[in-house]
Amino acid sequence: PPLWLTCLWVLFGTTVGYPLRFFHGRLALCVAGGFVFAPTSYFGGARLADVTLVEPVWVALLSVGLVWAVVFPTLIYLYSVNKQKTAKT
Repeated sequence: PPLWLTCLWVLFGTTVGYPLRFFHGRLALCVAGGFVFAPTSYFGGARLADVTLVEPVWVALLSVGLVWAVVFPTLIYLYSVNKQKTAKT
């Protein structure tokens, strides 16, 4: 991937702890947040960059939403588990 995209993912990884603490321990909210906010972000980014998403667009956005409805809660869970492990040592 290009350097700018790698940097973007690293920066996203730093937000899982403190900035997204509102989602910690709230599984349903994590699923809903991933399902709604990720496709919204992808759609906005595509419009800003004048990129065409797969047609029909709703299928592309639904796919992104379903993936992030799993990925986002998993990231929050992994952060919480890692935080508990480091707190015990």
